[in-house]
Amino acid sequence: MPPNTTAPTGQQPGKSGRKKGRKARLIVLVLVLAVVGGVTGGAYWSISTVRASFPQTKGSITLDGLSGPVDVKRDGHGIPQIYASSDEDLFMAQGFVQAQDRFYEMDVRRHMTSGRLSEMFGKDQVDNDEFLRTLGWDRVAKEEYDTKLSAATKKYLQAYAKGVNAYLEGKEGEDISLEYAALGFANDYKPQQWTPVDSVSWLKAMAWDLRGNMQDEIDRSLMTSRLGPQQIEELYPQYPYSRNQVIVQQGQYDELTQTFDGGDDADGSSTDGTAAGTGAADGTASSALQSQLSGLYEVLEDVPTAVGVNGNGIGSNSWVIGGEHTITGKPLLANDPHLSASLPSVWYQMGLHCRTVSDKCQYDVSGYTFAGMPGVIIGHNQDISWGMTNSGADVTDLYLEKLTGDGYLYDGKVRPFESREETIKVAGGTSKEIVVRETNNGPLLSDRADELVKVGKKATVDTAAPDRGDGYGIALRWTALEPGTSMDAVFALNKAADWDDFRAAAALFDVPSQNLVYADTQDNIGYTLPGKIPTRAQGHDGSIPAPGWDAKYRWTDYIDQDELPYEYNPDRGYIVTANQAVVDKDYPYTLTTDWGYGARSQRIADLIESKIKGGGKVSTEDMRQMQLDNSSEIAKLLVPQLLKIDVGDKDVREAQKLLEGWDYTQDADSAAAAYFNSVWRNVLKLAFGHKLPKELRVKGQCLWVEPVDTTGPADEERRVRECGARDADQAQPDGGDRWFEVVRSLMDDEDSDWWKTPASLTRPGADNRDDLFKRAMIDARWELTAKLGKDIDTWSWGRLHRLFLKNQTLGTDGPGFLQYALNRGPWKLSGGEATVNASGWNAAGGYGVVWVPSMRMVVNLDDLDKSKWINLTGASGHAYNAHYTDQTSKWAKGELLDWSFSRQAVDESTGDTLVLKP
Repeated sequence: MPPNTTAPTGQQPGKSGRKKGRKARLIVLVLVLAVVGGVTGGAYWSISTVRASFPQTKGSITLDGLSGPVDVKRDGHGIPQIYASSDEDLFMAQGFVQAQDRFYEMDVRRHMTSGRLSEMFGKDQVDNDEFLRTLGWDRVAKEEYDTKLSAATKKYLQAYAKGVNAYLEGKEGEDISLEYAALGFANDYKPQQWTPVDSVSWLKAMAWDLRGNMQDEIDRSLMTSRLGPQQIEELYPQYPYSRNQVIVQQGQYDELTQTFDGGDDADGSSTDGTAAGTGAADGTASSALQSQLSGLYEVLEDVPTAVGVNGNGIGSNSWVIGGEHTITGKPLLANDPHLSASLPSVWYQMGLHCRTVSDKCQYDVSGYTFAGMPGVIIGHNQDISWGMTNSGADVTDLYLEKLTGDGYLYDGKVRPFESREETIKVAGGTSKEIVVRETNNGPLLSDRADELVKVGKKATVDTAAPDRGDGYGIALRWTALEPGTSMDAVFALNKAADWDDFRAAAALFDVPSQNLVYADTQDNIGYTLPGKIPTRAQGHDGSIPAPGWDAKYRWTDYIDQDELPYEYNPDRGYIVTANQAVVDKDYPYTLTTDWGYGARSQRIADLIESKIKGGGKVSTEDMRQMQLDNSSEIAKLLVPQLLKIDVGDKDVREAQKLLEGWDYTQDADSAAAAYFNSVWRNVLKLAFGHKLPKELRVKGQCLWVEPVDTTGPADEERRVRECGARDADQAQPDGGDRWFEVVRSLMDDEDSDWWKTPASLTRPGADNRDDLFKRAMIDARWELTAKLGKDIDTWSWGRLHRLFLKNQTLGTDGPGFLQYALNRGPWKLSGGEATVNASGWNAAGGYGVVWVPSMRMVVNLDDLDKSKWINLTGASGHAYNAHYTDQTSKWAKGELLDWSFSRQAVDESTGDTLVLKP
């Protein structure tokens, strides 16, 4: 039966002052509904429709399945803290409360992970569903649930699902969210019951977006159509070990009973950072590989993102400082993961508290989780805190497979495919049947594009490869396609009491591989790298696709957990992780060839060192200020040279003067930051962008180029018009810290061919570095004149660098009036690419914000109630709810909210209390 609800009587306004702004919100609702009424005839939506799905946050609700009462206390921002007397009641209540705020988001996520988006949104999603079914996330998640997860974890997942379903009981779509009311116009979709596997599957989606270097693997191979091996190597420089510190500098790996001190080679060179590798691109089946990867990228580009920009630009900051260097004498831990901006935020803040911690009820934890998953992903309990950043470990490999008949070639023999049939149901349309084929390396991704199948059959190959036969395909091997125990890790982390518990819990976190930082109330700090990370045969480093028919390119094993690096209480008193290299070159395994290049991590380390030098102490406020650091490392390199150039033109000179005395900070109101970033964008475009193959350039950006197969001197009459094929937020050069290193390595080679560019109809060409810089300064001046106006006094970085928050389904592809109702923004942001305050933008595509610090937190291990946190949006996924985006403006300003943890602090900050009764 439906949950019984009791309306609260004699309600008093909460301490948060929730009546404030209510009148203004009603006016907004009336205006929006007037717009909707004008489009739909006003027959369907009303204020009551919009409000129907808002959660009940006071009074009581009866839920079948609870063993005792549960209190749900929400603060002035609607963030819930749940109090229960058993583990099952705690997680059942978590499922109920998350469904109250975010069920539509949860429902879309599970349709994505199971490849059933077409059931909600119709035929336009069939191609995506085909690809997602081929990956088979939900199949792996079910196997994981059936065979790998502990009995306790299954019990908690079942309790969570029971809570979600208690919320759904007796509700129509419009009672759940505004989006269902909108979908009701188009089809008869009705939400189904939640299952434990729905929760497990989300970990696969998260792992997909954090999968490591697969994009670089594709890009390096695509570059071979235009660039030679030496040029490609110059675009993937070695990691600067001598300049940017690795994470683990005094760490260990147990099994080998060795230590390593993170020392630098004199020349700062790297064996990990090279673009070299042995694989299918090294002359073997190169034409087949080019054709397959070009088509594969078109398929990948359309796959919905879970938490990131389809694997590009994923970064994060997390660091911990021991009590020796803090004003409290106990550690401070900061974390801000950099992910795609979404509405609602990918994160959901909440606390899960046992009234009395015991064997029956083991949890007292608070932090950030994902709507749709029980437990807390990042946060703290009563004893420890932890944060995460993406390690970048290479856990994917692409294999070019030789297809023949009903099988594929491996080690000189034809093996049969493993295959299965899948049925894709389509809202308002006819179901589609597909066949998924797998090799011993993994699913054939290339089957998901008809054009790829044709290309594979016709591909030209060289004598080192097998006969063409039926063609070639691309298969994916990825650790997340094997059942694992990451869900067990979540619960183990949530109740870990010390370093040993933390390390044991982390060992269960197999995918995605993350950098985990640690602090505890006993003044210990640490770091560990967990994850299922493959080892490869000698000569294959995973940097480029490999020939699947050759057994020597198979994975050989996984690195044992005891052999993965960690660090505990290092002498320097702090640990910084920001996607830089984890270990130096002495580590015996290749974790990846594609680390982040350490611009952010070294800046954070420098900020810490400047604070603690001479005995200085770090405060919670200092940690917050570090998170907001807007300093541009590439500006420090380029501006001194830009100021030496005689630009001639008075208008360009006027812009150049903005850089004089600039402190390299990218504040939203800075005209100098606007001009510099435009110069940087144009430097990249002129030096590199115009020389890359069309598959990497911005879609619609067209150039006259020499045909790929031409030889001899350049001939203008032979040139053909070639247009870019990649979405603007995915194109290259994106301007990240890899490109910082590319330009840094070329600065002393003033006559490098990279600096040469032809003249245009209105702009001079360039024969050397300074010519190109001059041209970039001219182009930037007139680009900003067009965008911001001729008067440089009106320029500001924030006018270019804006954040728009969009509902990830109907807010991007729905009718205009619905996008207006669901989306928010813009906000003018400080920060930039590869900056500590990482409001990322893609230099190839424009200046708009494409990823952000998706949340920020600073945990105070001396007094947990003095910790601080903020989310990108708000607790609610309901448009026009007071908590839809009530944190965003504070987030944009760099503010943090108080984070109550103790029972007394939670009570003092509580605005609304809901009692869930058995």
